Amino acid sequence: MKIVYRDLVYKLILLSIIVYPINYTIGGLRLLDFIFFLMFFLSLKFVTVKKNNLLIVLPFFILLVLSIMMGDIFTDNALNYERIIFIYKYSYPFILIMILYNLNLTKNQLDKIFNFALFSYIVLVLWVYLYLYLKLHNMISGSFRPSFPFSNDFWISDAHLYSATLAVGLLFFSLFKNYSIKYKIPFVIISFGAIILTGSRSGLLVFIIGIFIYGIVNIKKFIVYLPIIIGTISVFMVLSNFIEIPHNYMLLVERASNFDVSNDASSMGRITKMLVGINDSSYILYLLGVGLMQSSYTWYDSLVGILMSHVGLLGFISFFFVLYVFRLNTINIPIKSHYKIIFTIVLYCYIIANFITEYFFISRSVFPIVIYLFILHYSIKSQYEESKIIRI
Repeated sequence: MKIVYRDLVYKLILLSIIVYPINYTIGGLRLLDFIFFLMFFLSLKFVTVKKNNLLIVLPFFILLVLSIMMGDIFTDNALNYERIIFIYKYSYPFILIMILYNLNLTKNQLDKIFNFALFSYIVLVLWVYLYLYLKLHNMISGSFRPSFPFSNDFWISDAHLYSATLAVGLLFFSLFKNYSIKYKIPFVIISFGAIILTGSRSGLLVFIIGIFIYGIVNIKKFIVYLPIIIGTISVFMVLSNFIEIPHNYMLLVERASNFDVSNDASSMGRITKMLVGINDSSYILYLLGVGLMQSSYTWYDSLVGILMSHVGLLGFISFFFVLYVFRLNTINIPIKSHYKIIFTIVLYCYIIANFITEYFFISRSVFPIVIYLFILHYSIKSQYEESKIIRI
């Protein structure tokens, strides 16, 4: 019977990979969330949690509960009961990881997950170009900066989230498999172009940092990718000189490539909100936060701000300790693997992106990242299992 439930959940994972780009909401929830609820209840039939893993995650949620209690005692802020949804947002990645690690997948199933993930990523890349074409010809109403497909309101752009998702995805897919150069160069050029055309500097920054880390830790492999990087830059330089690019497109390119944030209202606003989040924790000597329902803002546009407000310094440390152990569980698998480098880059780049905006709390953002990390973890584990068979 457990096998039947595992197979159902596996199929729901595949469905989730297909639908996660869909941004249409009903009561604040997306199709991805509804599928997740179904997966969770089905997984109760077979999921087991290791005691050590539970002891690593549990302190964070204890600190979250304590912060909620302290916020009620030490602040006069009005209770906002709608923010109780953040309990789900905090739990989502951990539960998703728990479900994935209990599926016991075959190599063919893992390959199918990868192929589905690649398909959805390509859809997201192509949607940028399609959206801008529709917008340029007044066939769609909304902001000129692209949003995820099927958004309720395209005037409310989530370009910063979009660009960061594309950037981390590009790092994963371009480094994970050794595709032929004739396929990889067009893939990188088109994907990189989509990141730029979101008009957000977040994705470009994340991608540059990822490539920089890769170059430091694996210089030999990095040299192999140099022709792709040079080719991509050359193509964009040629296009900008010989093709007349619509003015609004150029504004997106200029905005994405402008890293002077001193006069940028959006960047200054993020810093201000982060400081407010830190100040929220001052009520309890910065050690605990004021909880979910009595924080000054709903969103702080940075992981630092929202964690300090919700759980304080102790919760902040506990949260990153969980991520540290999560990485360690993969890196400590006793086999030398190129995938370990990619795992670290994807995880670190996503953490860096969250210092810009708290993407961790958005299911359509954290879902594909968990899938990428799971594929890498399972691939490393499979390499280790195969090496044991060979030694025998």
